[in-house]
Order: sequence, then C-alpha cells, then structure tokens
Amino acid sequence: MKTLAEVIACYAAMLLTCCPASAVEVLVIKSYAACKDAGIVERFEAFERDNDDQGYKRLYIETGISRECIFLRRNEILMSGETRDHWICIKESDRDPCYWTDQDAVRVRRGRN
Repeated sequence: MKTLAEVIACYAAMLLTCCPASAVEVLVIKSYAACKDAGIVERFEAFERDNDDQGYKRLYIETGISRECIFLRRNEILMSGETRDHWICIKESDRDPCYWTDQDAVRVRRGRN
C-alpha cells in the first residue's frame, strides 16, 4: 500500500508530465505553515517541538506580513504542484507562487480535479 506522500507525489508527477497547466486540488488535513523557503517551515516545526510559543509567534508575524509564508487551515482547499522529498508545493491559485509545506498536512481531493 502506498503512503499518502507517495500518492500525492504520483498525482503531481502525472499532472506535471501530461498537463502542465493543470494543478491538483488538495484538502488541508492539519493546520500547518507553508513558506516560499522550506527552511522556514523547519523553523516553525522546531519552535513547536521546543514549545517555544514566543519564537513561533515572532516568526508567524514576520513571515505572515511579508507573505513569505501562508498558514494552512484545516479543511481549506488549495492547489498543489511539484514535490521535493517530503515537501509539496501549495498554491492559493494557479498563478500564485509556490509555498512549501509537509506533505502530511494535505491530501489529494478525489473526484474534483
């Protein structure tokens, strides 16, 4: 049985290969940071692991205002693109920049693409 990450990567690879203009709809299954630089998402994860609320809030404010990051909300429907390792590109629309997040934060929305 394939993992969720493998399924998402497969769908994204198929669409990028056959239909570059298309994107896959994904459903956010857990609230998570998505940033233009995956390294910033790793900083959010470190703050969470360390229970550093102040550090998390500072980074949230800095990156949210600059639009360096967006913050995914559970049950939100977004577009996805390419994958790299355990990261997936999330877009609010086809024309928006890529925001990287952990693949475990989303799942492919079936029957809507």
